[in-house]
Amino acid sequence: MQLFNRIPNGNELSLKDEISEELVKQLYLPFSTEHEANEFWQTCSTILVIFTHHDDIELIKHTLSKQFISVLKEALDNPEFVEKFNYDLSVYLLITQDNGGGIYVVISEPIKAHFLASY
Repeated sequence: MQLFNRIPNGNELSLKDEISEELVKQLYLPFSTEHEANEFWQTCSTILVIFTHHDDIELIKHTLSKQFISVLKEALDNPEFVEKFNYDLSVYLLITQDNGGGIYVVISEPIKAHFLASY
């Protein structure tokens, strides 16, 4: 699992290059400049969570707080926006704050199903 409180560079992501590039573009979309986007992320406490097939979902569920797991579940169950990157991998966005801040979750459908299975 990767967790960012800023917009990462594509080379920091544990995803294929083309998926990393597409994700970073998605994160910048609502903004005019990279500076504006990064400033918003810092001011509004926006985060990005990436799950990959290498992650031990059971360990992650036992490690994270119940509150954070609840937010992840809400993002996956009731997102404001979903973008599919390929046949399997998607990004989910949940707005959690009045100022527009929220959480982006990148996850595959099988991992999502496994994560939600015990809830």
